[in-house]
Amino acid sequence: MAGQRDLKKHFEAILGRELVGGFGGEVALRETLGLSSLNEQGRAASKDIGVTGSSTKRCAQANLLTVAGLSFVGAEGKAEVRLSDFHCHGVSPLDPVFIVATPRMPSPVFVTAVPTIIDHGNAGDVQIVLHTWGPGGAPAPNVLVTWICQIRYQPVVF
Repeated sequence: MAGQRDLKKHFEAILGRELVGGFGGEVALRETLGLSSLNEQGRAASKDIGVTGSSTKRCAQANLLTVAGLSFVGAEGKAEVRLSDFHCHGVSPLDPVFIVATPRMPSPVFVTAVPTIIDHGNAGDVQIVLHTWGPGGAPAPNVLVTWICQIRYQPVVF
């Protein structure tokens, strides 16, 4: 475990002091990956379409979950993330899923985010597949992507 000792020395160099305490000398590096907000006051707009082709807008209260995240797309230009890895709420997602993703690169890079509601035990989850590519269409490797996702949900009672 020479690598762990080296990492401890590296942390001590950054802090400018010796690391003490913790559980068995364990040190954790923490990075905030996601932010989330539950909003019980949301509204959902829908459209009822009649047999004659006429339509009527309908509005109803909806439970909304908004989650923002930071994900790294690796060497293949693809990453799969689960929404539940970025929030701490017990929810079962409902359609539709809205997501906007932005590559954090100084050079031109495109990103596509494809969300899918999946079964995840007692609750559902949202899987998001991120693809990044350059202007020529080839996969763009090693891209940091920020994204924000909003869903309607049903609370999960444990």
